[in-house]
This record gives sequence, structure tokens and C-alpha cells, in this order.
Amino acid sequence: MLLVFSTAWLGWSFFTERQFIFATFCFIGAAWMPYFIYNEFKQIFIDTEKRTVTFKAFPFRTIKKYPFDYFEGYVESTVDSKGNPDGFSEDYRCYYLIKNRRVKYKITGIEYDNIDEIEEGIAHLPYLGYQENTFSLSLKIRLNRRIV
Repeated sequence: MLLVFSTAWLGWSFFTERQFIFATFCFIGAAWMPYFIYNEFKQIFIDTEKRTVTFKAFPFRTIKKYPFDYFEGYVESTVDSKGNPDGFSEDYRCYYLIKNRRVKYKITGIEYDNIDEIEEGIAHLPYLGYQENTFSLSLKIRLNRRIV
């Protein structure tokens, strides 16, 4: 059941119910956007000599540096680029860095052009296998469940 709140009880006659609902969704979207940007836009630096992986969040410049020993390994997968405006879909390589049998970081070829260099860098981590990218895998990752 969808609950629709009226603004008439507030004495706001300049909002219709549709405008109120639209404004509410816009506010929720604006509040969620910084969280999305912080979690999704990262620069990755892999130093094979020092055996470290560094993640730098793009707009906020928070830096998290991990030694290779911090991660249990990585899982390989492929991601399909559905909804491509050119009308064709392409498969991209995807790597999940695993800690406590859960995904700590996701690295995809859609987001990073230098996925070959990243692959060479994470090759120093233990390989935990290949998993088909399915809805259940995506759900486990979003809910922070074990995938290995």
C-alpha cells in the first residue's frame, strides 16, 4: 500500500501532492549521491615492490592503504554492460578483493581503463577462483555475505 502524504495540514497551498512526492524523491536522491560517489569512485595504486594496494576516494581524498597480506585473495568474474547506448553489450573483467570470505573491494574493467595493469598487480594475491556473475552473487555482495 502506497501512503501519500498531503501538505494541506501544513498550510502549504503551493505544493500539490505530486510536487511534494517529487520533491521528496529529489531530496532523497541528493542525500544519497555523496554516499554513492564516496563508495564507487576510487583511484587504485598497486605497488608490487612494497606489496601494497592503496585506494584513494576521488572527491574526498580519503586514503586507505593495505598490504597484500590483508586480503585473502581475489575472485575473478565478468560483468555484462547491459543498456549500452550503441545497442550491443560487451563483457568486462571484474575482480573482487576478498577479506573474511566477503568482498572488500570490486574492480571492474568498466570503471578502469588500465585493467590489464591492475590484473598484473593483483596477480601477486592468491587466486580464489572464478564465479559467474549472477543475481544471487550481486545480492550477496550488496548484503555483505560470504561469497567464497
